[in-house]
Amino acid sequence: MDNTIELLNGEIFRQDEILELMKDDEFYYGYLGKAALSSSSIKLLLDSPKKYKYVTEYGSPSSQALRDGWLFHTCILESDVFNSQIFVDVQSKNSKAYKLAKEEHGKVFTIKQKRDAERLADAFLRNEHALQLITDCEFEVPAIGMIQGYPFRGKADVLDSYRVVDLK
Repeated sequence: MDNTIELLNGEIFRQDEILELMKDDEFYYGYLGKAALSSSSIKLLLDSPKKYKYVTEYGSPSSQALRDGWLFHTCILESDVFNSQIFVDVQSKNSKAYKLAKEEHGKVFTIKQKRDAERLADAFLRNEHALQLITDCEFEVPAIGMIQGYPFRGKADVLDSYRVVDLK
């Protein structure tokens, strides 16, 4: 069995090598976002190849729901990532302070968004069934393989020997 992955750009990696690189979000979402397919990219392709090309080249704006879901996800599974975010104490995203912080840091959140994510994470972690689903598991486990000659990537939020859990 061949243990190499040829990406869409023609670059070839050993599978163990690329799996290690995939642990880095910048590589996984940035570089591989253009060089390998995923369930999201297939949805875009099915919707419109033109849209797929645009999003691959320029990125896509994320909705408030996606940003809130991402905060919830990191609060539970990647506390270091959650705690490294920039949170601005403002009443409105239209405030000067928020706009300045966004200009300076790019991705910023309000304190209200932080508290909402923490409140939801607390509710999740107080739910015995939900807590059992993520206990003694690995988090953020990447995978990549070739399907009919095309590289496909994915990342399990939560993985153990008999289940995969997606938090959102």
